[in-house]
Order: sequence, then structure tokens, then C-alpha cells
Amino acid sequence: MIVDSSIILNWLLKGGKFEEECLKLRKAFENGSVRLRVPEFVVYDVCIKLAESDIPIDTASKLAHLAYEYMSYFAVKLEGDMLDEAVKIYRKYGVDFNVASCVVLSKRSGDIYVTADDEVYDILSKAGVKVTHVKDLF
Repeated sequence: MIVDSSIILNWLLKGGKFEEECLKLRKAFENGSVRLRVPEFVVYDVCIKLAESDIPIDTASKLAHLAYEYMSYFAVKLEGDMLDEAVKIYRKYGVDFNVASCVVLSKRSGDIYVTADDEVYDILSKAGVKVTHVKDLF
């Protein structure tokens, strides 16, 4: 499975709309029943969103560091032609680059792309892009 920053942020920050489902997915990953991957851009997007959050700066910086270390085990570097495709998806659908890179990695790998973001799910599914909402996994 390819997951975006909406999934990872639900692991780190309390009170997310789909926190329970995201935590179930993390548990499935950690016990080895699910394989997860993220494009490297997701790692940076998570760090940016933590920096922009309302949580205390010391907590945000520690979480960013821990998230970086954790995701480094399953982050994937996109090659040039994949970046080219991500730019086109970014422009075509008006989604952020984190999402566009997940779509590309999903298409190239054949793995499903999972999000916890309702808006992203709506945009992509209406456009015919294969995407699964985390709420539909459990």
C-alpha cells in the first residue's frame, strides 16, 4: 500500500477524523500483515505539516525527527520520469505534490493508494484515479 501524509499525521496527532482506522493500518504494518511505502515527498510533507501545526514547537520538532526516522524505513525515492508524471498529475487534478507522488508510485508499483483525506479521495475518485479511503479498509 502507498499512503500519504494524511495517514501518517493521524498516527502522530490525536483527534484526527480517521485516527482509529489509521492506527489500525499502522498496527497491521508493524505486525507484518501489510506492506507500506511512501514517496520521499510524504516524509517532508509530514515534517512541514508538523512545523505548521499548533502543537508546541519542541513537541513538533521531536515528532518531525521521529517521523523522519520511522518513515525512512519505507520511503521510496522517485526517479526522474516519475517526477515528470507527478508534476502532470499535480497540475491536472489540483492536488498537492505529496498526493501526486503517491498516485504515481501507486500506478507504477501496482499497489493501492490509501488516504484519510476526504477531499483528496473525492477529487481523485471522481477523476477515475484508483484511490482507497482508509475508512473502507476496516
